[in-house]
Amino acid sequence: MKREMGRLVRTAERGMTLIEIMVVVAIIGLVMGGVGVVAFNQFKKAQVKQAQTDIRELKAAIQHWMLDNSGESCPKTLQELYSQKYITKAPRDPWGQDFVYACPGQTPGEDFDIVSKGPDKQPGTDDDIRSAGL
Repeated sequence: MKREMGRLVRTAERGMTLIEIMVVVAIIGLVMGGVGVVAFNQFKKAQVKQAQTDIRELKAAIQHWMLDNSGESCPKTLQELYSQKYITKAPRDPWGQDFVYACPGQTPGEDFDIVSKGPDKQPGTDDDIRSAGL
């Protein structure tokens, strides 16, 4: 009896089998995959919100510029706002593209238009983010 107990104790002390390790690694991979999908979707939503916020800030800076330069309708480029310190960072959207700026604006009732091409980086598609209505 003592011999069998000694064998059982030695068997239990050997550690984990390769199968057990593989199961643990697979579970960790599944959990990390689920977390990654959720985090990536939240990141995409945050980029859209950041583009909307950037456009609002650009609109405010242009309106401030227009008040300071009453003889002119609006700045020629968004870079002009940056060079004259109306904005603190170069005007680029969260996807690294330049904003599309038009003065006078093509939207009825708007003096100017600012558009981000959106995640697909193509102008004129459904994911574009426009200054009209923001």
